[in-house]
Amino acid sequence: MKVHFAGLEKPNYQIVATQMGIQYSLYTAFPFVFKKVFGKSVWSIPKFKWMTNEDVQVPMYLNHNMKHTIQDSGLFSLLFGKHKDKGTTDIIYKWYDALIEFTLEHGQDVTCVEVDAQAILGVEETWKLRERMRRDLPNNRIINVFHVEDGLKGLDRLVEYSDYIAIGSGIGDKDVYTKPIVDYIKSRKPDIDIHLLGCTKESTLRKCAHICTSCDSVTWLTQNRFGEFDNGARIENVSSEKARRLIGDDRWLQIRMYNGDKITNASIVAAEQYKRRFVKWCGNQDCEIYY
Repeated sequence: MKVHFAGLEKPNYQIVATQMGIQYSLYTAFPFVFKKVFGKSVWSIPKFKWMTNEDVQVPMYLNHNMKHTIQDSGLFSLLFGKHKDKGTTDIIYKWYDALIEFTLEHGQDVTCVEVDAQAILGVEETWKLRERMRRDLPNNRIINVFHVEDGLKGLDRLVEYSDYIAIGSGIGDKDVYTKPIVDYIKSRKPDIDIHLLGCTKESTLRKCAHICTSCDSVTWLTQNRFGEFDNGARIENVSSEKARRLIGDDRWLQIRMYNGDKITNASIVAAEQYKRRFVKWCGNQDCEIYY
């Protein structure tokens, strides 16, 4: 199973991933689609110095520098984040149209997560969008998402329809359910690819690594948000000297160009830490390990 490092819609984290030799990425379309739907930026996108159109060049950079890139629809962030009051039925349809427009504009053959709006639109309306997306994005592979609203019959229907299916994070974060669902899907269609959305739990990853194709994780960035690593060590205590020694001056300077010392050093340590964990838990990640 290949673990896709998430949060890579921001170039200052993209540069960390590429310089650290990460090969599997996920970015959310949320900020780009939000701007199309609402006519304003939800947050600023820090750009590489050479960028002239980040809406096109953010996906392009990842797609050209990774073995595989997944584009998330950003719908979860809209429906359950601080802008959830905007997640009306009407807005979801506008979100779909803007997402398709954004994807066609950047023109990258990234794998796209569908607009999985079962909780708001209902199962049948979501099916209509699902079928539309296959027609609207003929050059992109689509990940169809199973949610609890679909039920068992809906899961059977999804498995029959799809060649790449995801287990929604609302299900996948409950370790007791994930492996039985994965086993059931594979029993129905052995050659189907399975993605675990937002799955970071070690026990789940170990159980499913030999069965699933992919998963994604944003936990490698949590230390930048909270100021400390999962062992309690503070990020400001990571020395630039040690970070530079780990990856070399050239790579460190590339990352430092778009991040301060503290975030540069913390991101390097966290990326290396999680690369090693994911190799241990999930097998080969096609990445270079630094010593």
